Amino acid sequence: MSRNTKKDQKEKKSLITQIDDDECGVYEIFIKSRYYKGTGENITGGDQIKSGVIWANSKGQEIIYKLFIIVKEELSPIVSLMNTPKDIFTRTSHILFTNFVGNERKLKGSELEQAIKDEIKELKKNKFTIGMDEDFNILEVSLEDIVNIFLTLREQKIHFFEDILAEYQKRRQEYNKDLFIDD
Repeated sequence: MSRNTKKDQKEKKSLITQIDDDECGVYEIFIKSRYYKGTGENITGGDQIKSGVIWANSKGQEIIYKLFIIVKEELSPIVSLMNTPKDIFTRTSHILFTNFVGNERKLKGSELEQAIKDEIKELKKNKFTIGMDEDFNILEVSLEDIVNIFLTLREQKIHFFEDILAEYQKRRQEYNKDLFIDD
């Protein structure tokens, strides 16, 4: 990912004031986690373990949502076992039905085995589902896309501090006086 040039920075609106734009704004994102254990009617817990608030611009909100969907999708087959009896046969049957057989599919044993192998092969491609578009096509991102998401956030932070530096350099004496810093 290439760094912004000075010319690019001048053409872009400063991130220092961009937050005040009507179309920009900020998002308040709440994250809470609760601990549960047990199965079926014997689920206990519910105590809050962790919570936090993230303030984000629209790009940050979109990124957090995509990452949330990825984590949710990656954990869903495992977490779905919470409501099944503890024996391995029942749990395996539940996963096979939920992920491969469903209400409408009639598979032969060899087809089910191949479906599981195909799923493992697809998972090894490291493509992550982040939702569907308006035509119900599955939207995916690659591991490289996820890394680029974080690099984009870092570039935004770099750009922000470059804007701060440029503003400080323009009015250095005023800022030093305001912050009680000797020149």
